[in-house]
Order: sequence, then C-alpha cells, then structure tokens
Amino acid sequence: MTRFRQSCLCELAIPGPAKDAGASLVQHNLLLTTTTTPVSAKPPSSNITHISKAFLTQKFTPAAMRKLLQLTPMRIYSKRSHNTSPRPSTTFLPPEIWYKIASYACTDGGATGLSLSRVSKLIRASTVALKLQSVSIHGHGQVIAFHKLLLRTPSSLRRTRFLYISFGPTSVVVGIHTPDRMMSPVEIDHQEIQQASDACGGILEEVSESLEILYLNVPVAHFRPLSVDSFPKLVEMTSDGLAGLAESFETGDEPHRPPCPRLRRWHLMCESGTHPTTLLIYLHNIAPAITHLRFSRIQQEMANNNHHFLAALGVPADWLDDGWDLPTRELPSSVRLYLKPFEKANWIYTHPSESYDGIANNSCMAALRHLNDVDSRMVLLKAYTNTEEIWVRYGICTARQWEKRVNGSDECWSVSDRVPPKDFHPR
Repeated sequence: MTRFRQSCLCELAIPGPAKDAGASLVQHNLLLTTTTTPVSAKPPSSNITHISKAFLTQKFTPAAMRKLLQLTPMRIYSKRSHNTSPRPSTTFLPPEIWYKIASYACTDGGATGLSLSRVSKLIRASTVALKLQSVSIHGHGQVIAFHKLLLRTPSSLRRTRFLYISFGPTSVVVGIHTPDRMMSPVEIDHQEIQQASDACGGILEEVSESLEILYLNVPVAHFRPLSVDSFPKLVEMTSDGLAGLAESFETGDEPHRPPCPRLRRWHLMCESGTHPTTLLIYLHNIAPAITHLRFSRIQQEMANNNHHFLAALGVPADWLDDGWDLPTRELPSSVRLYLKPFEKANWIYTHPSESYDGIANNSCMAALRHLNDVDSRMVLLKAYTNTEEIWVRYGICTARQWEKRVNGSDECWSVSDRVPPKDFHPR
C-alpha cells in the first residue's frame, strides 16, 4: 500500500482565568507531520500509535508546550482525508502524550499545572503528577499554606522540580515582572516571619528528593536545622547561604555524604552577616560537582572579606590581618568564580582608553582585576549600576530570574557585563 506523509492538525484552546471565563478561547495550531498509511474518516488505532510515537520523540521548548496546552476542545483530523473535522474528542491522545506535554509546559509559577487540572478528567489524571512540578510562592501566607498542602499530598505527587520562595508580597499576579517590595517596619510581624521560616524549611524537607532548581528570596539565617541531610537532584541554587544544613560545616565536621552532590551552579548573595570563608573552605564537601560559583554584593572596601577569594584562587594573602581561617584548597580549574561588587567605589581605577566599570583601585580589588585578566577561573563583573542598586539592596532574587533560568536563559551566569580581560592567556 502506498505510504504518504500525513499532516495531523491539532486545534487547541483553553479558557483563561475564571474571571475571564466568558471571554473567547485562545487558540493555537500545531502541525504534527508523521509517516503513516492512508487513513479513513475515523483514524485507526495504528495511525494514532504512529502519531504518538512521533510526538514522544520530539523536543519542544517550554514556551511551545504552554502554547500547545491551550486546549479544549481538541480536534485531530487528516487534512487530506477530511473536508470537515470530526466531533471534538481527546480520546485519540494517550496519557503518555499528555504527560510529556505537561512536563515541558509546567515550568512557570504553577498556573499551567493548575489549569491542566481543570481541563478534563482525562487530562487531570494524566498530568496529576506534574501539577506541582514548578511552583512560585510569595508572601508568608502562601508559604504556610503551601506547606500545609504538601503535608496533605501523597509523597508520590510531591515532585516539585523547580521552586521559588519569597517572603515579600508582590505587585503583580505571578510576581515575574518586578522585584518583590520590602515591608516597612510597621508591617513586620516577627512571629509570622518565624512561622513562615519554619514552613519554608518544611517545604524543603518535603520536596528535597525531587528539587532541581531552587531560588530562595528569603534569609536562610532564620531557618531551623532541616531533618533531611541532602538534596540529591539539586543542580542550581540562588540563596544567601546554605539553608538549614550549614551547622556541621561551621564546626568543621565532614558529613558522610555531601548535602548537594549534584549542585553545579550556586549564586550567593553576600548579606551583612554572610561571610564566604566557610563556604569556600568546605565547598568540596558541600558541592563536589560545582562548576559555577557566584558571589554578588561583595563590598569593595572590605579587604578582610575579599582576600578569601584570592586565597581560593591560589594567591597568598597571609599579610592581611584577619581572624578567619583561609581556604587551604584552590578552586579546581573546572570551577568559574563570578564576583559582582555591590556598590560603586568613590575612587575608580580607570584609564582614558577604558570604559567605566565601577571597580575600585584598592590592593584587593586590583588583585582580583589582575586575576580576571590571567586566570580562566575568575570572572569579575562590573559593579551594579545605580538603577540595579535600587532593587538589589532589598532582595536576593526575583521570580522572573528564576523562571528564565528554568526555561534556559543565562541570566546571572551571563558574561555580558564582565570586566573586559586584557591579554588573556588561560592558566
């Protein structure tokens, strides 16, 4: 029997939020091309199998998947065999396809997973395990409520891979367009903050086995020690410290297994109470697979802090009087160390032919600038601009940055604002 290329057109639409239920449906067409035998008015199961297998081997971007999930009703028909489409039906798509679609699409703050659960019983049953795959939480109330939800959820369905937590309220619905605003002193309820911190630690305990990307816009100093000792799948984290797992390292004890065995990228915000020494000294025990380590908000005039970066890169710094221990192990050649100064210095090292980068000319920053020129491990970034400082002072990370990283953007790992190295020769 002659074989030909059959084009199957899936017309998909899903209603918007409840308040827009009366609005027209948003539609999106996806053309799936596969090789099958000619089809009759009602596609045989064999043809559906071919379509299913072809779909399951495709690779789609999360954005394309979310467009694909604008469905209900769904129509599948052959453009060559039908002048008019058959009655709407979703029975032609097996649960495996719905699961794969959802795994690509559920990479936002949770709206897609929630929408899927409201489409139909078939789709809800097929994608229920992905409902909590990607979650963005804002405010004390949401943190506490989500913790209670996890405690009621079977362990098989607590498969959160991408998680963003912020204690600050947000000015937009999903909190991805602007940074979370800070609360004024009259708004601060210290008891509520501690309850939210405990709930946040509880959330991390419940999803520790599945977490892959974690952004914490909360101070980890308020966290109680966690009952879990490892995040086995965590590959990227942004925080102002090691949440609930740092005590053993502060006493010099080495655990039986590292708390983050697969962590490759770690972005740390240097708060006033955060000192990089402990993390640099025990980094090989905390995250042995690390490849990218970034410290933001480093104070350019605090040599007693910044010389620890020099020691980690193999530069002797014994001449500095400091009560802290120095890192005794150099960072391996596979690790890139990103440093982003917090404030622009009053005295800037510039040359008439050089662009303004906001880096000070004290001995420590000058040494780091030199390493940026000659050491492949060092990435010295330009100081925050005045506009950036307005929001970066009051937050660790934003939901927008988190969502972009989940969807593959470089974000904080971009070298677009790197201080241009001179006569660079890899070490």
